Amino acid sequence: MAASIPAMTMMFDVFLHAGQGTRLVGGVISRNDGEIHRGHLPEFGLQLILDAWRSAWVANAPLSPETEAEFAELWGLLLGRDVRVDSAGYLLRDDTLEVREPRARASDVYAGQVVGGGKDERSRYLSLKPDAGEFVRRTSGVIASFDLTDDEAWPDADFELEVTDGRYLAHLSANAWFETAFTGALPYAY
Repeated sequence: MAASIPAMTMMFDVFLHAGQGTRLVGGVISRNDGEIHRGHLPEFGLQLILDAWRSAWVANAPLSPETEAEFAELWGLLLGRDVRVDSAGYLLRDDTLEVREPRARASDVYAGQVVGGGKDERSRYLSLKPDAGEFVRRTSGVIASFDLTDDEAWPDADFELEVTDGRYLAHLSANAWFETAFTGALPYAY
């Protein structure tokens, strides 16, 4: 289960050409005077790839189960993730909603990481902090390069990125357009 996304202001329209091997070319057009955080360009590239993956109408081809799992982990590092718990606070298996063995309370396993929680149609859950440092570290394993072609005085830009393995672009087999709230900024520390 991935963390739910709160309503966000869309900052860019994103245009992607179909991924070719390990290369992806595209562009962003600013909405609401959005600006790209230039100190985190590789992370911005990964944010765009993940945002496209999360959108059922943008992702136009399947990923391998291993890449799906890796993307889910990266998404959790970027925005935080949810863990399922029972009414006593014990961690549940996401697939069966049975208490995990060995039994463990979420408050013990995730001490200091819980930032909220709630209940959905399946169970109760706790929301965990994002981990910007680990997201940055893991980005280098996915994004080999990210080049931006723009006028720094204007927030619209074309980009070209290279991933370390073509499997990271497998879901982008056709041209696509979507909106994103991502700018390259990373989650703040709580």
